[in-house]
Amino acid sequence: MRDSPVIDQKYYIRSPDKTVDVPDIRFCFDGWIPSSTAVAPYIQCATDFGDSCSEYISNVTDQVQIGLTYYGSKLFCYLFHAPTTFRLGQSNDRVQSNGTYLKFYYYGDYIPSNRSQLHIVFYNKMHDPNFEVYGIEDPFHIPFEWYSSSENSAFQIAEQENMRTSNAYDLDPNSASTASYELVQHEEMELNIWNYVGFAAMRALMFEVDSKASTEKSLEDADTVYTSYPQPLGSLHVFPSSFDVTVYREQRAFTFVNAMGIIGGIFGLILGLQACLFGYRPRSPWGVVHRWSVGQMRRSLLHGLRSKFPKGVHVPIVQPVHRRFSVGTLSPNDNKAEIKRSYTDPRQARPKDESKTIIVLNEDQQQEREDENNEERMARLEERLHVFELLFQAYYINDEVFRSLDYALHYDLTNERKRQHRPRRSSLRPRFSFLRHHHTNGRV
Repeated sequence: MRDSPVIDQKYYIRSPDKTVDVPDIRFCFDGWIPSSTAVAPYIQCATDFGDSCSEYISNVTDQVQIGLTYYGSKLFCYLFHAPTTFRLGQSNDRVQSNGTYLKFYYYGDYIPSNRSQLHIVFYNKMHDPNFEVYGIEDPFHIPFEWYSSSENSAFQIAEQENMRTSNAYDLDPNSASTASYELVQHEEMELNIWNYVGFAAMRALMFEVDSKASTEKSLEDADTVYTSYPQPLGSLHVFPSSFDVTVYREQRAFTFVNAMGIIGGIFGLILGLQACLFGYRPRSPWGVVHRWSVGQMRRSLLHGLRSKFPKGVHVPIVQPVHRRFSVGTLSPNDNKAEIKRSYTDPRQARPKDESKTIIVLNEDQQQEREDENNEERMARLEERLHVFELLFQAYYINDEVFRSLDYALHYDLTNERKRQHRPRRSSLRPRFSFLRHHHTNGRV
């Protein structure tokens, strides 16, 4: 179980209104030289519904220049960070969502595409390292925690060395581009004993995003025409590829509960085979609580037994039907022999050895038992049988089938009595017709 493999269980979470959150997007324009640039590049945002989202774009150029570099030139960086209430939907319902996709437009001095680049990176809103690393103030105060002790250093090294990480793309700022995203949650198992047990597992929730982006290839010498004025340099349309949140939950393939289930299944098969071959004897209905109860629990249990069963009667199995059957510690052969002699003459039951004795009554008790008549012995047997029925009903069997049988017998008996008391009309008709014919002949 300690070295059991960890597997991912994949499932999806869908919001009731079928909307999805938007990701954080960092835009960095590369190739614009400040000394020769009249208008620095900037971004405007809107949705297909016409709702503006430009207020959620902040200029982070001064913050990221201390640790972010792509090709050594000055960068103009912007960060799109919307609140959790800003969501995209798959319908045109303007009440439930703000739109179906995002539209970003770039403005500024035109720079040939071979000298300019647009670097974009997608982040999950619930885990955006830019605020923690570059000291950017989050206006929505979304909590942030590093997933591991090495994540911070790995992120900064990737930023400084211009490593191509996931969800990072280079686009042409002078063309139209499209991008898609899907929100992902990863539930990673922690080092906890409960994860080996199989229930109440401890997991760390990790927020991720899967994205794709590309620049649309246009014909040579053909420029993209926009209806807005002033004309933007280029655009980026971002839409969700799925309106469900994909969740990957880690689960150990073998745990203590799974092992117990396998062992229990094998043990059950063995018991079933044994019962099939050699029969089955019901176990005691009492468990550990009944056997080892003490104090008030023990007194309550004994009181329940005394209140449900008759007092002063012979208890079956424990107390013998007659004193002559009170056989002590005998071997099976001696036991059969003594019982056989006791059927013929109770006085012949004598101990043959000190270690193998028979409980013998004194003369007064033996005489008293012999003086019992048949009615008393029959009454004692009836009491024992009644106690047997109560014990079986209380602990061993379900009396539903017996009640059904009793109802069926009473039902048949009632119908039989009704048929017996019903008048026999068919047997009286010939007699009446004979009298009527005889009376007519007399008149003639």
